[in-house]
Amino acid sequence: MRIRLGKILLLLCFIGIPSGCGLLGASTTIKETRYAMGTRATITIVPSQKNPNTKTIFQLLFERLEEIEKKMGRTDPDSLVAKMNRLGSKEPVPVDPEMMFVLNKSFYIFNLTNGKFDVTIGPLIRLWGFDTAEKRPRVPRRREIMSRLHQVNFRNLELDQKNQTVSFKTPGMGIDLGGVAKGYAVDQLLKLLLEMGIQRAIVEIGGDVKTLGLKPDNLLWVVGIQHPRDRGKLLAILDSDGRAIATSGDYEKNFVEEAILYHHILNPKTGYPARKCQSVTVLANSALHADALSTGIFVMGTEMGMKLIEELPGVDGVIVDISGKIWISTGLKNRLRYVG
Repeated sequence: MRIRLGKILLLLCFIGIPSGCGLLGASTTIKETRYAMGTRATITIVPSQKNPNTKTIFQLLFERLEEIEKKMGRTDPDSLVAKMNRLGSKEPVPVDPEMMFVLNKSFYIFNLTNGKFDVTIGPLIRLWGFDTAEKRPRVPRRREIMSRLHQVNFRNLELDQKNQTVSFKTPGMGIDLGGVAKGYAVDQLLKLLLEMGIQRAIVEIGGDVKTLGLKPDNLLWVVGIQHPRDRGKLLAILDSDGRAIATSGDYEKNFVEEAILYHHILNPKTGYPARKCQSVTVLANSALHADALSTGIFVMGTEMGMKLIEELPGVDGVIVDISGKIWISTGLKNRLRYVG
């Protein structure tokens, strides 16, 4: 078995670093990268005269990121997600407004994608061994998968808006926010930057990216989309328009067994990895929406996924189908620049 765990889905970096795309004119930017939420988090800012203390800025940003991770992480036994998974089948679990907000938004995307994005995928993620980097993933037996499917359905997750509690209608259910928490964190860090007076910045967490303002040279930031079959190259670049960008791909977390590629983006209806796409990139006004939509559309497949993208206001996307054909939404056809 060959295991491959990709670090990021959508690459973002300074010119001259071969693993990503260029932030042109970035000579007056300051960047800090740390490991968070199971991946790499990079924050790039252009300091302002009103708030030149970048050390304090980065400290506050990464403290906020750590706060979100401790609440929504799937591996921390003390996280709120872990508490819900441990007690949700026995009793209603009190949650804070932040968690309820994320779950409500997740339910919205669940409905948009006809159930293809489902945060109750937790039992299947654990079964395959994709829930932690320390565990070696494996191909479960079919009967094991079938025994978990009834535990995966957002409609069996009871969200009590009045009492701010969460409970599970089906024993053995489990929440996994891996498809939405990073996007939510990006949105929150951009909000915090604005509150601190920073008008130009980029936040990237595990491939979920959102920009703020312009580069120091007053041009648009440039973002690159990872090539799904050549890890050292980009598929395309585009000028950021301020919308969040998130990519889901079969290359991020995967392993090969008997010459078959198995990856972590599971179809909640079948319990097996989705097979219709190589990667899906979504642009949306919030990183939370872009993150969740890219996962749901990856499972939906090209035709249904692109139809949904075209129907949603403020949303664009790029889909690389399983054969390698590239599908581009109307709003990006004159903006996407292919590399190579």
